[in-house]
Amino acid sequence: MTTQPTRPWNNDRASAPRQGAARTPTQAILAVSQPCPAHPPARIEMIKNFTYTVSGQNQEFCATLGDGAEHTRVIFSAAENPETLVILEAEGAIAALKARFESPEALIENAIRKVSEQKLLDAALQTGEIQTGQL
Repeated sequence: MTTQPTRPWNNDRASAPRQGAARTPTQAILAVSQPCPAHPPARIEMIKNFTYTVSGQNQEFCATLGDGAEHTRVIFSAAENPETLVILEAEGAIAALKARFESPEALIENAIRKVSEQKLLDAALQTGEIQTGQL
């Protein structure tokens, strides 16, 4: 007779371990490895390097997901210099939700596309001021 491991996420109280009862190693792993729907896992920080043409010269830049649990910001800087040049932020409820559920790769790709279309890196390098925009 094989026994099924106790799954703490089941509502079946008969199969749940008693309060204070020792868990088997399998039960402990199952209890730890199940994601909590109320607290989704934090998104991975990501940096993407890319080449952008400024004044006819190719230059290396990087785009980074901003700090915080929501990652609703993408920060741009030159690859060799950590000084911030452009910040794109998801403003408003709909934009913040879209940024939260979009994959980090897609979020950064869309931000790079917007920065290129709006020539924000050009403006930041010419004026010396941080440029801002919306995702």
